[in-house]
Amino acid sequence: MKKQSLLIAAFLLLTCPIPRVEAHHSIVEFDYTVAYAVTGKVKELQWTNPHSWVQVLVPAANGETIEFGFELGAPVFNIRLGWRKDSIVPGDEVTVVYCPSKNGSPRGTLLFVHLPSGEVLSGVAPRIYSGPSVEDPATVPAPPLLGRN
Repeated sequence: MKKQSLLIAAFLLLTCPIPRVEAHHSIVEFDYTVAYAVTGKVKELQWTNPHSWVQVLVPAANGETIEFGFELGAPVFNIRLGWRKDSIVPGDEVTVVYCPSKNGSPRGTLLFVHLPSGEVLSGVAPRIYSGPSVEDPATVPAPPLLGRN
């Protein structure tokens, strides 16, 4: 009887649904001592939790187009920073100043986005950023992967 009870308990444990656990990544993915600037056309604003993302199509020196992804905070934080889910729309030409991913991929965490209207929206990264001034995006270098340096 005891063996049968243990088998039933084991069966129930193995067949019960287990909630999915997802870890939130830390800030170590990005280099908060470096900033780059890119100008391109917005492909998409993903207004999602736990992070929103802006996808921007940026021309490289060789004529190719590279899709960059820029992480923002959760929508609730973005709203507090002045964002709306329609702050930028596909086709908008924007300049993004960002802290790059340490792995060299075309992604980063957004410091500022300069909109066609002249408005500047902030991400959450300026609170952590410790590099040189990024107030004027014209003085911020392009990332090496664009082949312009």
